Amino acid sequence: MLSNPGGLWGLTASQLGVNKVSSARNGYLSRICQNVRTVKDQRVIELLSDGIRIVLDRVKAAGMVPPQFLDQGIRFTVIMPNNTLLAKEDLDWLSQLSDARTLSDKQRHALVAMRHGQRWNNRTLRAELPMDSSEARTLLADLVERKLAIAVGDNKGRTYELAPELVAVAPDLVAVAPEPGLEPAAEEIVTKRPYVSRKITAARVVEVLKDGPTSVKELSSMLQLTPRQVGYALADLESSKTVRRESDNSVVRYSLIA
Repeated sequence: MLSNPGGLWGLTASQLGVNKVSSARNGYLSRICQNVRTVKDQRVIELLSDGIRIVLDRVKAAGMVPPQFLDQGIRFTVIMPNNTLLAKEDLDWLSQLSDARTLSDKQRHALVAMRHGQRWNNRTLRAELPMDSSEARTLLADLVERKLAIAVGDNKGRTYELAPELVAVAPDLVAVAPEPGLEPAAEEIVTKRPYVSRKITAARVVEVLKDGPTSVKELSSMLQLTPRQVGYALADLESSKTVRRESDNSVVRYSLIA
């Protein structure tokens, strides 16, 4: 966040970055400074209104959320989100969505976070991306209308997650190839699992439990999910009175409630 004393003069925050739109408190001083050069023969100011436009173009090209401009009359503030760049694999994934070109930068970042397991509500979205409550509500509702996200829960407990159609139901394990001539130990093989929503994970857990009581470790191995993913799904199933815990010789297993 960058702040500077004094507000905008002669234009609004929405006009910043628009071609050939500029304003100066002292036009004479601005024109004088335009012709003044440093010892390295560089202009002191351009007076071409290109600076912010170039910054916005570069930010967009890098796949970043644009900054937010706040004009408070006595102070002007620029807020730049700290979520930096989107990874290439995320950009490739976004490009496959039917509505990708019409999504805003903030929607794209919100969707990518959902892809990696993030659940949003109005408050958490505002904390991550610069916007007010009304914009956050509109952004999330639009993602649901586009069938890119779903709303879970009601009222204050409502959260938003990636639409089931966009989630990989049966993730593959991708091993990182070792350097030539080096054979890694089994524990050194790195695996990557795409995010699977808790709703889909829970459905898969239920299918396994139909065959009888099963432990978290067994579920994790059978479904190729992390213990944490399985644990979250089981917690949801316990809350909905779908499964119950059974303990036998210090081994905890879960079974379906008939």
